[in-house]
Amino acid sequence: REEEEEEELTNLSQRVPSHVSQGHTPHKEDHNPHREHHAPHKEGGGGDMGDLQSQQVVIAALSRDEPSGRSGAHDEGTAPMSIRSGLTRHANSQSELFHTPKSSPPPSPPPMPCPPPTVGSIVGCWPRIGEVDTFFSRVTHKFEDLVLTEEGGIPTSPFLDCCRDMIPFLDTLNSTAFAPVKSDIGGNIEKLATKYTTDPQLFVTLQSMVLHELSRNTHNEKNSSTDALLWLKRAMEFIQVFISEVAKGEQSLDTAAGTAYGKTLRRFHNWIVRGIFGLAVKAVPYHQDFMNLLGSDGSAQANTAVLQDMVTFAASLGHLVKLIGAFYVHHKLDDFPSVD
Repeated sequence: REEEEEEELTNLSQRVPSHVSQGHTPHKEDHNPHREHHAPHKEGGGGDMGDLQSQQVVIAALSRDEPSGRSGAHDEGTAPMSIRSGLTRHANSQSELFHTPKSSPPPSPPPMPCPPPTVGSIVGCWPRIGEVDTFFSRVTHKFEDLVLTEEGGIPTSPFLDCCRDMIPFLDTLNSTAFAPVKSDIGGNIEKLATKYTTDPQLFVTLQSMVLHELSRNTHNEKNSSTDALLWLKRAMEFIQVFISEVAKGEQSLDTAAGTAYGKTLRRFHNWIVRGIFGLAVKAVPYHQDFMNLLGSDGSAQANTAVLQDMVTFAASLGHLVKLIGAFYVHHKLDDFPSVD
């Protein structure tokens, strides 16, 4: 009977498909008298029917994880366990074959480039938030909005626009007394603008305009752009220092104007021009009248708004005139650096 059982197990393992039976085939030395016995083929049954019945018995036994009708328990290494292992591995391989991988998240968009810094951001001044309109907030072109090149180049056309917008500021001091200053500033602006229009790409910055004249040795000629920018810088520096003095708390405008003139223009004027300018300084209005001309209504809130805009203006223009002054000193075009 033992020989019949071995023969039956051998026939059964041969009938199992090769991709299922991946365990070891039962050998004689592995025989266990208590091994599970499968029902022999019934006489008269076809080969296909016998194979089908045998496989059904094995599968039913595996699904119940119990003996398939014969006495004895399964041992490790027997054919039924090999079949179970093969079926499990086959199922795992099929699961991996039809597994749909998770879609990877879409790539993050590239970071937006940071906008170039403005002069206001460089000096640490930001737009004031408030409802009070002042002379400085109403102007179309503001020095704090200018964007410099990576090398510190000052854009020619925007700078000249800002200077034009500041000419009416002198009317708040005294339109008659400061008429010569207004005329001088306007004339130098137009000289630079005329030069700029001849080649806007070449003269895109103030520095490039001066360097072009230096390369051709025309910087000392009458009405040169180099000379016009130097005097425009000095006049704008006078306005910048005056406003800075008031923003710091100076209540006497004639004192603030005298200080600004002494630090900027006085050294370049002869005694006649100094006398004329001295008279103009004495003609400036009182402090509160001046604040009202700049947009204040006399209230503390409005005065504070005007003073805040003064600070932004003075810091921004001060940064620009220092750049121009350092450029002129570097190229030995002026012996006097800008006011600290």
